[in-house]
Amino acid sequence: MGFTSGARASASGTLAAVSMYYGVLASGFAQRDYIPLIELSWLAHASMGTVLCGLLVHYFEKQTHRESTALNKDNVRIRALALTDRLTKRLNRRAFQMTMDRLVIQSASGAHPALCILDLDGFKQINDTHGHDVGDQVLSVFAERLKSMVGRGREVYRLGGDEFAIVCDHESSLEKLEAFGKDLAALTREPIRTRFTEVEMDVSIGIALSDGTS
Repeated sequence: MGFTSGARASASGTLAAVSMYYGVLASGFAQRDYIPLIELSWLAHASMGTVLCGLLVHYFEKQTHRESTALNKDNVRIRALALTDRLTKRLNRRAFQMTMDRLVIQSASGAHPALCILDLDGFKQINDTHGHDVGDQVLSVFAERLKSMVGRGREVYRLGGDEFAIVCDHESSLEKLEAFGKDLAALTREPIRTRFTEVEMDVSIGIALSDGTS
């Protein structure tokens, strides 16, 4: 904004100088006195140079800002890709480890985070019987189901293979956690329909609640 204003002011000054220049030019020719013309010529060129420099600085500042913004967006995108499981589009094991490090510190300060681990029983048999394409669809649908039932303060992670985790940042009681576990059990009992077949599976679920001391 400052450079834009400065460039506009310089442009106005240049126009005034050029007007004076041509005014004296006409007068000089009439009086055969060329010294003021030389001085005004330097003044006009200096003013034009000031305008040009101001515009160039303003342009390069805007260009640098655009490049910096684009670089920041790329960094955010790359970080998101590094922490996301490609198949299920959920957070991956690396993101889970980072979250656990944070929750350990919060727990030591008296917070009560909870952790739920889920394992699809017999998933290898699904792959062997129906093929890996069906297995991938089962994992994707299962991850979507988990995501659909977690609310604020809870996040789904794929730890690898057929293992998933749900981290609950602020569970206030065992009763709420037990109710959440029952909802999970009911959800996982529903068959998963893929493009080729319908798959039934069992899921092992383990839930732990921090006591806020470690």
